[in-house]
Amino acid sequence: MDLELIIGAPDPGFFTKQGIKKGTALRFIHDIPKWFALQGNERPSEIAGAFSNDVLE
Repeated sequence: MDLELIIGAPDPGFFTKQGIKKGTALRFIHDIPKWFALQGNERPSEIAGAFSNDVLE
């Protein structure tokens, strides 16, 4: 799974079609930048701010 691609085009529908509940899929997508930060990886600022509110609501 390529986390940068998920961030670049966040689509919870991909996960819900696999049987994952929508809230869990949204949380996973939302938490990817936090996970990168906790791992000590430097991520471009546009990755951390790539989410649009309409996708995450």
